[in-house]
Amino acid sequence: MRKRFVQTFLIISIFIVSASPANAKSGEYQGSSFSDVWSEVKNSGNYNPAQLPSFKAGLGDFLSWTVENIRQAASRTISDRQDILPHFQKLVHANGICFAGEWNITEKNPYTGYFSQGSQGNIIVRASEASGSPTVGNFRAFGIAGKIYPTLSANTVSKTANFFTIDDLGGTKTRHFTDTTLTNEPPLSKNSTSAKGLSLVLTTASAFRLADSHISKRQLYEISELGMTDPKTAHTPTWMLIRASSGTPRIERADFRNELELKNYGGQLDFDILVASKGETTWSKIGTIHLTDEALTSGCDHNLHFHHPKWRKDIH
Repeated sequence: MRKRFVQTFLIISIFIVSASPANAKSGEYQGSSFSDVWSEVKNSGNYNPAQLPSFKAGLGDFLSWTVENIRQAASRTISDRQDILPHFQKLVHANGICFAGEWNITEKNPYTGYFSQGSQGNIIVRASEASGSPTVGNFRAFGIAGKIYPTLSANTVSKTANFFTIDDLGGTKTRHFTDTTLTNEPPLSKNSTSAKGLSLVLTTASAFRLADSHISKRQLYEISELGMTDPKTAHTPTWMLIRASSGTPRIERADFRNELELKNYGGQLDFDILVASKGETTWSKIGTIHLTDEALTSGCDHNLHFHHPKWRKDIH
């Protein structure tokens, strides 16, 4: 019970610390090139697929003032827009596998920027698990974070748009990563440990003046404003959903990172992009994420950084 409680605490916490405006500092971010970032991720400390590391943070790690404490984590995720950072330890979603590929929007829709029909760009994706228990049989909270470049030119320096999706903040026992649906406003499994975890997280976050009123939702305006000359005219969906494309085979592997190795899917893996907004009753598929390269590396887990956008009230 205590183990499950700590896991839930940590999983929910990432949404609180990343949503906070407290201690945020504006930094100069000039962008990066897809080739430079992917090279750093791909070539920094290859893991042995047969002996993958597994980091599981305890409650003491999360609250420690000497190891990646809550203030530092909040400040980094909000204020630092750099795509690559010096080595750091993620407290949640610590175990992952990274991919490179293309973001393609193929269907007509009312949204702007890189949600608009015809948008194509390089993308770096990190598939991860939040509880620190990456193998089948455990409660696992799966996530996909994406870093979209507004170009297919690998060497062009551009500012990126980042997004975050999770299947369930409380974790589930879903056997295959490819059976999950991940959204920017994930549900929280209804159980006693998740309820206790949420209460403790809110209390702790309040003490550090970190929590705001939108702890479980990540806005999508960075994508709808990407490449626009006048971001004020952007039109942004309320929700985005990422899921494995129809026909993706189920691969039986104990660790989700081994499950997602591209060799299991003929060297490529596709995920559908779906969106919806308030007042709509169904999801609309607008495109795909096509993945063709992978990295099981320290650079994926400890250097690749996804900036969390601040909550804004002027999103249309």
